[in-house]
Amino acid sequence: MSTVRFRHKCMLQMLFCALLWSLGGIFIKLSPWNGFVLAGARSLFAAIVLLVYMFIRRIPLRLSRNTLIIAASLCGTFFCFTMATKLTTAANAIVLQFSAPVFILLYSSLFQHKQFRLADWLVVSLTLGGMALFFVGQFEKGMLIGNLIGILAAVFFSACFLSSAAVQESVRLNGILQGQILTAMIGLPFAFLFGMPLSFQTIGFAAILGILQIGIPYVLYSLALRGCPPLACSLLAVVEPLLNPIWVAIFYGETPTLFALVGGLFVVFSITAWCMYNERSLLNSET
Repeated sequence: MSTVRFRHKCMLQMLFCALLWSLGGIFIKLSPWNGFVLAGARSLFAAIVLLVYMFIRRIPLRLSRNTLIIAASLCGTFFCFTMATKLTTAANAIVLQFSAPVFILLYSSLFQHKQFRLADWLVVSLTLGGMALFFVGQFEKGMLIGNLIGILAAVFFSACFLSSAAVQESVRLNGILQGQILTAMIGLPFAFLFGMPLSFQTIGFAAILGILQIGIPYVLYSLALRGCPPLACSLLAVVEPLLNPIWVAIFYGETPTLFALVGGLFVVFSITAWCMYNERSLLNSET
């Protein structure tokens, strides 16, 4: 296979990955299970997918400080995103999580003492301004808590990126697998507290989320990274926050407020433009 064809194949894998990720909102909304229970069940199915993939690839199981950090941050992301989707609109939950790069920038500035460029200040300002619009007119207890949990999901997601960025694929996959197992171990016992009505439909929703929305996409993401440039991965990933609310609007009838819609556009396009600028600056520095 030629280099160009291989790159196109990897880009298609990343696109399909983002499309599957976007299914999260609708099936989380449709499931009657509590967010903690659903997150645990979803991760149980996802763990099976990852175990099969790692067995086929002959990637050994390992436990280390790095894998545990990835696992903890991923576990926090899963619980926060699922609870946020249950409490607020799916659009709010996914776009707030998509703001994770802003928290990576803030972490780099505060703890790694990296100097902000003008573009960094702009993306942080525009994104935080967009996030503020999510709270306009949404001070009902559930919506407010859901939006705050959505921001916490972005914090955990940024920690996941930071902890898995500079490690080998085997370490990253082990961390992701352990994150699924940890989420299942914590989430499923909540069924004794909140109940877990079992039917073909409820189990089917959990299986779709675990296999199609989390398990297979992480495999595709790992494969796409072999030949899909970082910029292309970032841009193709934008499909998730764009499509997630659309599926929910079509099949669940939930639509975001006008302020949330404007805020979401601010967040998505600000971060996308920043990714493009950042990649261009990196290429210029290497030439």
